[in-house]
Amino acid sequence: MPPKRRSQNNPTQTSPEVPLTLEAVNQLVREGVEEAIRAERERVRLEATRGPAGGPVAALVAREFIFPGFNKCGPTPFHGTEGAVGLIHWFEKMESTFRISECAKGKKVKFAAATLNGRALIWWKTQVATLGIEVANGMPWAEMKKLTIDEFCPIEEVQRLEDELRNLKLRDMNIAAYTQRFNELALVCPDAVPNEKKKVELYIKGLPEIIKGETTSSRPATLNEAVRMAHALMEQKIQAKAERVAESNKRK
Repeated sequence: MPPKRRSQNNPTQTSPEVPLTLEAVNQLVREGVEEAIRAERERVRLEATRGPAGGPVAALVAREFIFPGFNKCGPTPFHGTEGAVGLIHWFEKMESTFRISECAKGKKVKFAAATLNGRALIWWKTQVATLGIEVANGMPWAEMKKLTIDEFCPIEEVQRLEDELRNLKLRDMNIAAYTQRFNELALVCPDAVPNEKKKVELYIKGLPEIIKGETTSSRPATLNEAVRMAHALMEQKIQAKAERVAESNKRK
């Protein structure tokens, strides 16, 4: 192997290296970025599998919930001019978005507030100014719902809806529609149904006679129990009616 050529000025210096090309520099940059990304992913993975003391967490969510994931689910905006029923629908759609996006409990109010516009947004800013950003964003979702009901449900409309709730009746054996409307009205008319017992009584009151007695005799302690019983009984009645009609047609 021939000896290396040395510089005349510095006999110990080897011949200069070939300059790096632009492509070679770009490749080094890419490799460095990729290595940094791998290192960061590994760090996040390790942190996600450790508790406060460094031990494994039994029921840990795989990833931290962030707003882009919530926003991709298309949350419905609220402007504050939709009225009581519009507010109810916003609650329902927002809670559906929470479930689909697997929104963390402590993030619900913060992300829901991001969907507010117009009058509703101005109102929320006053809440933040009064309570402070940390307290406002950290309040339970149920508390934010109560605040929005107090603000965006006019007294006259609430009174009209309370009258509707007290006189609500099941029509055309459509118990699903009856139950949905009852829940909507109960949500914005808490004074009309101040406790679970009153909810049960008022729900049963609107049922038709063919299932009212049996639902009452089951002595439901909660609205959910009353709803399940009423739906089961109504399904039986509808099935029995369909069988009678089929038998009658058969005889004819």
